[in-house]
Formats: sequence, C-alpha cells, structure tokens
Amino acid sequence: MTHEARALYVERDGVRLHVVEEGNRKGPLVVFVHGYPDDLRVWDGVVAQLKDEFHILRYDVRGAGLSDTPQAVQEYRLQELSEDLVAVVDEVAPDKAFHVVGHDWGSIQLWESVTDSSLRGRIRSFVSASGPSIDFVSMQNRAAWQSREPRKILRSLNQAVRSWYVMMFQLPVLPELAWTRRGTKMFEKRAAAVEKVPFAVFHDENRARNGRSGIALYRANMLQRMGAPEPRRSDVPTKVLVVSGDPYVSETIAYSCKDWMSEVEFQVVPGGHWFYLAQPELFAEPVRAFVRAHAE
Repeated sequence: MTHEARALYVERDGVRLHVVEEGNRKGPLVVFVHGYPDDLRVWDGVVAQLKDEFHILRYDVRGAGLSDTPQAVQEYRLQELSEDLVAVVDEVAPDKAFHVVGHDWGSIQLWESVTDSSLRGRIRSFVSASGPSIDFVSMQNRAAWQSREPRKILRSLNQAVRSWYVMMFQLPVLPELAWTRRGTKMFEKRAAAVEKVPFAVFHDENRARNGRSGIALYRANMLQRMGAPEPRRSDVPTKVLVVSGDPYVSETIAYSCKDWMSEVEFQVVPGGHWFYLAQPELFAEPVRAFVRAHAE
C-alpha cells in the first residue's frame, strides 16, 4: 500500500537533516543519497517510478537543500556523512535492513558506509553511479604508476584532467565566488544542454547554496584520502552503473572497486553525468531489479 510523502527533520549532533519518506511502507526500504551540487529533489523522476513498490527515504545531505550547513570543514568528513545516513534510518525505520542508492558525492559517501564493518547486515545492497570510492581510486592510481605501463598511466592522467575542479576547490574563497546567481545560472544552462533536458528540469533554487557549502566535501576528504587511502573490503552486494558519457568520471575508475568487493556487477548505461534526468528509467530499472534480487 502506497502512502503520501511526509517530510521531517532528523537531528544528529546539532545538525538538522531534511528527510522525505514516501512509497510503500511494506516494501523493502531504499535510501537515496544525492550528489553535488544537488539536493534530494534530483531524485524526483527515479523515485516516481519506484515508490509503488518500495519504501523510500531520501534526504538533503548536510550543507544542501533544507538541511543545516555546518561551518567547520571537518564536519563534512566521510565518517560524519555515514553517521548521518544511520541517524536518518534509525529515526524513520530503526528495525529495518535497507538498500542504498547513490549518485556522485552521494555514492562517494556511501562507499564509506558499505565498507563499515559496524553496518554489516544492515545494508542489503548498494547501487552506485558516477561516484567511486576515493580510497579505491587512490589505490588504482598507485597501481597504475607502479606498473609503469603507458596505457594505465594515460588512463590515470585522463581522470586527473577530468577532475581539474578537485584542486581548484582546495583554494580559499575563489570557488565560493563562482557560485553567484549569474555563475550558477550559466552552470545550470550548460549542464541542461549537455544532459539534453529543459533548463527547468535541471534548475534548483538551492543550487548556489548547495554549490558553496558542498565545496567542504572536497576540502574535508579528497586530498586526505587520496594521500592516505583507507581501503576496506565489503560483502555488500553492489551494482555499479558505468556511465559511458560522463565528463567527470571515467569508465576506468568506475571499475576501481572490483578488487575490494566480494559481490559486484557492472552495467554500462548511456548518457551524461546526470543521465537519469532525461531517462529516469535507466536508473530506476537497475535499482528495481537489484533490490528485488537482494530483498529479505
């Protein structure tokens, strides 16, 4: 039986997280975590296709949407984000095991959760797109350079070029200044054109705020974890959607998890970074099939 959506706030360590619960409360619990610089509304099209079957939670991560914005950079570390996920589930459905779905930084933070031994047994499955584990990518890069194979080194360099903004976001002040009203509109127009969706579909009135606050994700995690990776193995069944036309995440690093997961499968999907805005079924159907396969 499907119920109307309800919005609530979950507080953890003084940070309020905006949460939306919807869908079939009797179905498997699926938690969607959005990326940067988005908020929970980016999932609208995907959730619309799944809510009749699944009990769905989605929330604005700290610094995005209607959630609070901590000021200290260290409050955006991956461990904090993982604990936010647990707090949300514990508040809404404390007795339920759950499945997780992530895109971009939503996926990056979920790797922290699915490789956390304290959550073993609670997370039933994970569907990831365009958000590899920082630790796994770091290990992959090290192996490429140690191999001295030109092909592997070129692939590593290709991803470094794609990720130019990671280093820019380490600079003080300048990245925040890019998220002006005008700068944000220009970004949204370019992204909408690339994704082949109307501007209104990609536009989010919270985008500028999400963009400014979310820079802390990069400052709190990227250099630290790339320089000193903490790779951990996981038994959580995982499906990685390899997005063939993603300008930010190469297909090579989408496979960086394969040596660390006991059960992982890969599916190539066409489109750009936000492929599911134009074709939500390309995300919804793999989620549906994977959750069904790993439901209790």
